[in-house]
Amino acid sequence: MTCGEEKFGPYDTLLNPILIAEVLSPSTQDYDRGGKFASYRSIPSLQEYWTVAQDSILVERWTIVDAHWTLTEYSCPEDLIETPRFSRPKSVIRTTSIAYGVALQVLRYIEVMATAPQFLTVEEFDKLYGSESGWEYWYGKAVRKPVPDKLHALLQRILMQLLSAAGYESGGEFDFKARRDWQPRPDVAILPEGDERYPTKLSLVIEIRSEDQTKELIEKCRNYEQTGVSHIFVFDPAACVIYRWEKDLVEKQDLELPNGSLIAGTTIWRELQAAKTRLKMTL
Repeated sequence: MTCGEEKFGPYDTLLNPILIAEVLSPSTQDYDRGGKFASYRSIPSLQEYWTVAQDSILVERWTIVDAHWTLTEYSCPEDLIETPRFSRPKSVIRTTSIAYGVALQVLRYIEVMATAPQFLTVEEFDKLYGSESGWEYWYGKAVRKPVPDKLHALLQRILMQLLSAAGYESGGEFDFKARRDWQPRPDVAILPEGDERYPTKLSLVIEIRSEDQTKELIEKCRNYEQTGVSHIFVFDPAACVIYRWEKDLVEKQDLELPNGSLIAGTTIWRELQAAKTRLKMTL
């Protein structure tokens, strides 16, 4: 398996593999694990080496990190093998799918599964992406949120400060687990009381718009409404516009809070402009 343009040497030898996998047989397994692997390690581009047993559930996966090769073994039917770290989006290969596959097709199977999106259960998503920021779970897929720019970050901080001044504890980029098939990470939300680690109910959420994101935001707002969120807002920091979801995005002047009080839009945009001035931002 390669990443990018393939390079070949004499006799059509691939010169720049990043992953090599071998199907073990009784007559060659010692050599595959020893001398052959030693030869492979001299390839500068190589990042992973897999050996796959034919007659049992066993995948041996060698990965190189900081010039050191590390072995991970997968031998249980329930094991999930994360696809190579250089593939995006991440996916998983189920050990049983390899073990009970036709041995001669294993290499092709690994190549396809490492590059093709695969349905993820929410448990698999949590295992692969739970510790990474910027990913959300949408209907069996890992969806990348737009990378926030400086303006987004400023507005996010200002909104949290204003919500705190109004008597609310707020946060952002946490898992909202109201549904098993759709679990977003709101840009800003009022946090509920209680010991629940991952909220399943929210009263107010705010999404901060990035370019070319309108279609996704409409679907997101619709899903928030279906989970019972009563106050759903979208902020456009570039245009200094506030929208509230009312079966569609409707422009508003202020941010209405669950207790009926308001945070004036003029206050929000004034604070944002002051922060931009301090940072000498012109956009």
